[in-house]
Amino acid sequence: MLTAVVDVPLAKMIMLIIVAAGIDHRCMKGFVKGFGSGPCSAAPSHTVYRLALTSVDFAFLDESFFRVRFDRLTPTEKRYLRSMSELGPGPHRSGEIADLLGKDVTSLAPTRAQLVSKGMIWSPSHGDTAFTVPLLDAFMRRIMPGEDWRA
Repeated sequence: MLTAVVDVPLAKMIMLIIVAAGIDHRCMKGFVKGFGSGPCSAAPSHTVYRLALTSVDFAFLDESFFRVRFDRLTPTEKRYLRSMSELGPGPHRSGEIADLLGKDVTSLAPTRAQLVSKGMIWSPSHGDTAFTVPLLDAFMRRIMPGEDWRA
């Protein structure tokens, strides 16, 4: 576990969080754009931020970046993403997701297509599904805790 406090510019702070979380760099464009729209975006680019790499408070991201996307989803889409989050950050086989939901893969194709069109998931290869937004799996577990999503 990385335990250090460092002074870094905002862009480097974001990249440190990304690397520390083991996030796939292909997903970062939208994440950094969303992160940059918060209270730090008005700061000059040379401003240095103090970052404790042992913990990150995701409350700001939860209530702004993630919540906006979550609120646009149907209940079925939310359950699909929550089942993906149960499997981790991904990518995941479509069959694994269907198994968790107790459904046939083909019956979930419309839901999957809607989530792709909304920019929530993508297919890195045939039969695989991945979140487009880093850390969305953890958010889904926080916003929909417990087992009620399975019903």
